[in-house]
Amino acid sequence: MFNKKIKLMKTKLEKFQNRILAILVVSFFSITIFNSCDHSYLDITEDEIDDFVYEPIFALPLINSTITVDHFINIEDDPGIYADEESLVVFVYRDSIRITSLDAGNNYADGYLGLGIFDDEGLTNMFFLEPYLDVFANNSFQTPVDIQFNWFDFHNRCLGSNDFGEERALGGQKFDDNNPWMINTPAPGQFVMNEIRFTRDNANLDEVLAIHPTEVEFQIQAIERPDGDKNNKTKDNGQLDVDVELHLPLRGSLELYELRDTIEFDFDDVEEGFDYIEWIELKLRMDNGFPVDLISLKLQFMNEDMDEVLFEQVYDEIFESAKVDENGDVVESTLRETLFFIDRDEVDKVQGAKNILLSLTANTEDHATAKSKGDPFTVSIYDYYTIDIQMGMRVKLGYRHEFGGNDNDE
Repeated sequence: MFNKKIKLMKTKLEKFQNRILAILVVSFFSITIFNSCDHSYLDITEDEIDDFVYEPIFALPLINSTITVDHFINIEDDPGIYADEESLVVFVYRDSIRITSLDAGNNYADGYLGLGIFDDEGLTNMFFLEPYLDVFANNSFQTPVDIQFNWFDFHNRCLGSNDFGEERALGGQKFDDNNPWMINTPAPGQFVMNEIRFTRDNANLDEVLAIHPTEVEFQIQAIERPDGDKNNKTKDNGQLDVDVELHLPLRGSLELYELRDTIEFDFDDVEEGFDYIEWIELKLRMDNGFPVDLISLKLQFMNEDMDEVLFEQVYDEIFESAKVDENGDVVESTLRETLFFIDRDEVDKVQGAKNILLSLTANTEDHATAKSKGDPFTVSIYDYYTIDIQMGMRVKLGYRHEFGGNDNDE
């Protein structure tokens, strides 16, 4: 009988020796288990052998990755995002229109920009230090042309609705002085390119961007100037191409912006072969190279379809911003470690989880202090900034075996 008990336990433990590296040392009327994970010993005497409980603690890595800017805003795959010559990340939104006639009624075209950066319910406030709006006009009509901006409106469309929450029109001295905008006459058979740039200094970009516009609608009309050659028939074969580009370099400040990442994980792999999970301890190590304070961390244990939250924990005041200089550029990353504990009562809620959704709420460094002064402290987001994240887990697992059987068993 006693030999069979030893064989049963040895078979059970050897099944997981690649994970806990347990070794059985058998002596007369006792069993010693050595756990090479934590170098602990467990002695089981003959009196205890009929009701044996073993609760090893495993250390398992979950994440070891480097998060870059394009992890959250995919620079390579999104043509509306690029890094400039200084490696500063820039959002750009473009639209092109073409006018092929100067005849009244056919000499206008409508344009549209969808501003995806503001179409995010996780964004509370964002300030851009150096936004600019470029308008390019290529004229191949063989006559001087005026461009009339019939309207140039910024809208904030309510999330989940077709209704506009707020609307503001582009204006300011530069805009007013160039409406209509005089376009030069090209040489015969050629075209001439004109460009105009609107900034915070010469237009009301601060005002129109303050509403967090989700789209821009504009209409441009081409009007032949009175001093044009009315007898010039070649103008009928020309056209006017207009490109509108809104550039939003990521130099400024943001408040309460939510960043998310999903971690695939299956608790079935952890507790396989054991009877229960006693507790779970998560350790998160973050080396923050971004100039943003990660002021809140939310861990959501999700089902396989990511449509049900099985368990959720929220932690405030987690990771500080990287250190920045007076220009808002990072000079040194900030390292911090945090432990999260899930006890036996809560473990049952997470055991069906297949994914962990990690959500970080971010502010720019010293944002609250700068805001109180009325002059936001601005930082720059470069494409080489990183956040190094490591997450590990310690799990205490339980194996309970009641030994029994026929005393005649060998």
